[in-house]
Amino acid sequence: MTGLIGQNGAGKSTTFKVVLGLISFDSGSIEILGKDSTTFTPKDKELLGVVLSDSSFSGYLTIKDILPILKSLYTEFDTTKFIERLQEFQLPLEKN
Repeated sequence: MTGLIGQNGAGKSTTFKVVLGLISFDSGSIEILGKDSTTFTPKDKELLGVVLSDSSFSGYLTIKDILPILKSLYTEFDTTKFIERLQEFQLPLEKN
């Protein structure tokens, strides 16, 4: 597990966005899990867990609305476990 701590604007979120291929970079290289990040496949990205301050999901979507999106993004998405975690944290499916 790795976390980045720093001042606002230091590049923490940008670093993770580059690793995930959400934005490109001009120079340098990033290696994760023994592999150059520019050669990451979608399957490689599924091995990473990243929490950014902004999910980019609309605030109007409910957890129930986001569930099919998550299922389409992760080949091994476990709906049962996801629902169990929602119950554990008392998050209703209809909550925005």
